[in-house]
Amino acid sequence: MSTRTWIVAIGLCAFVTASGAYAAAALVSQKGKIFTPDELTQGSGSTLRIDNDDTIPHNVQVTTPDGENRNMGMQKPGEFADVVLDKSGDFMVRCGIHPKMKLVIHAR
Repeated sequence: MSTRTWIVAIGLCAFVTASGAYAAAALVSQKGKIFTPDELTQGSGSTLRIDNDDTIPHNVQVTTPDGENRNMGMQKPGEFADVVLDKSGDFMVRCGIHPKMKLVIHAR
């Protein structure tokens, strides 16, 4: 393989890796005591960032497709929680402080 071919191959690998890392994260906002969006589909193995864009604290609580409960702790205004979608199926997200707040994540 020529030097030029190697350079192109390495550049392509770097681009694909960087693009994949960027595409793996999605963003959800907590504001006005709602999640926005309140339903979405993400790839299994990706990370979902949930920002508290509100003026009050929230507490992200996640139920995984197999029923495991994960408490992500308190998020003060301006803080966030990262939820790793490590299984395929539906993740149910609620706020432990405001139980009417609901988010459904379909991990495929």
